[in-house]
Amino acid sequence: MTTPKYRRITIHGHSGSGKSRLAHIIGARLNLSVIELDALYHVNNWHDTPLDEFRAKIERITKSSPNGWVSAGNYFRVKDLLMDQADVVVWLRLPFHIVYWRLLWRTIRDLFTKKPIDMGRQRFD
Repeated sequence: MTTPKYRRITIHGHSGSGKSRLAHIIGARLNLSVIELDALYHVNNWHDTPLDEFRAKIERITKSSPNGWVSAGNYFRVKDLLMDQADVVVWLRLPFHIVYWRLLWRTIRDLFTKKPIDMGRQRFD
């Protein structure tokens, strides 16, 4: 497989806009590592990672992904590590009624399943 022209892609948008899903689709199609910022930042039942550790995790992932990466998340405290390094920045701006229903459904589902953040998809932590 040839190396894609755009190797560093970052995806931003409101909660429920589909950032992670799109990142996984792009990552699979282009054979790029996927960086889910929520999965790196929120650990052990949604406790926040200290900023220096969070930044170190991202630096480790990006350096260990020479073929490129796709990041999903809105953490502007790490903008210099991702957005400023990206070949492509994607902003998802879906209508409120779509995002609202996605978030409502996800919240209800997670309450009933007591589902923690999906750490299993993050391969680099």
